[in-house]
Amino acid sequence: MANLVLTIISLLAIGWTVVHAGEPSPLQDLCVADFNSPVRVNGHACLDPKMVTADHFLFKGLNIPGNTSNPLGSFVNRPTVDQIPGLNTLGISTVRVDYAPRGVVPPHRHPRASEILTVLEGTVLVGFVTSDPENKLFSKVLKKGDVFTFPFSLIHFQQNVGHDNAVTIAFLSSQNPGVIPIANTVFGSNPSINDDLLAKAFRDSISPHYSNSECKELGQSFIPDLRDKPQEREDLHRSLKMLPDGELNTQYGPDVMGKDQQNDGKIWRIIEESLEHSKAHWEKINQLANKSGFLKK
Repeated sequence: MANLVLTIISLLAIGWTVVHAGEPSPLQDLCVADFNSPVRVNGHACLDPKMVTADHFLFKGLNIPGNTSNPLGSFVNRPTVDQIPGLNTLGISTVRVDYAPRGVVPPHRHPRASEILTVLEGTVLVGFVTSDPENKLFSKVLKKGDVFTFPFSLIHFQQNVGHDNAVTIAFLSSQNPGVIPIANTVFGSNPSINDDLLAKAFRDSISPHYSNSECKELGQSFIPDLRDKPQEREDLHRSLKMLPDGELNTQYGPDVMGKDQQNDGKIWRIIEESLEHSKAHWEKINQLANKSGFLKK
């Protein structure tokens, strides 16, 4: 009998651990993050309650449209516990995304969160992919008022497929969900991942599913349309020049905006560097593809 009771207690303990495998529930009314505390915990130490004010729970600006004049055509405003200290231990955060027409949030994952997304304006294609080996795609085109859920930590994406700007807002099940962009992680790691390893991964993972021409099209999708469209690049340059000083500085770093020729050249360099960054992804893919052999005739 004693052994049976012990077994039941053990099973209940295991079940309790599994159920509470996410972020722990708060043990007091509030635990505002103390960023200056020397204590290292999973999250942040609690600020002295006597020092807590309403401002610790406040974030302003989620109503302000973001600047989508970039190669992705999107802007992500993601206030987490670092911007709202009162989120500490609450296991939630939010994100607003603005999309230009055809703008994208490329495939990425949140290592510590699931996500529920609502379309406020526009028409947005969303989707996520399940784990290997199924790799099943679940995708929908959402309109204003539609809601879609991305399961915990799975790779997902969004794209504005309408002709007008789009806006979404989402809520995530973590005070600090993190974000791992797939392309940037694979091709932009520091130090870089060994080319031979990536070449083998591409050969073994991609070549069984795509023909030579499809592989080339897949790689070329990483190249922004602006690369071969000088007029659109000129339009982007002109639109950047019209932005207020503070907004451009916020997006691209200090001392970018200006009326003189020197600062005008800085804006051009921003555009060129952004395009070259995306171009480098394609060149890396093409290099690895040729090395692995699945683009050879």
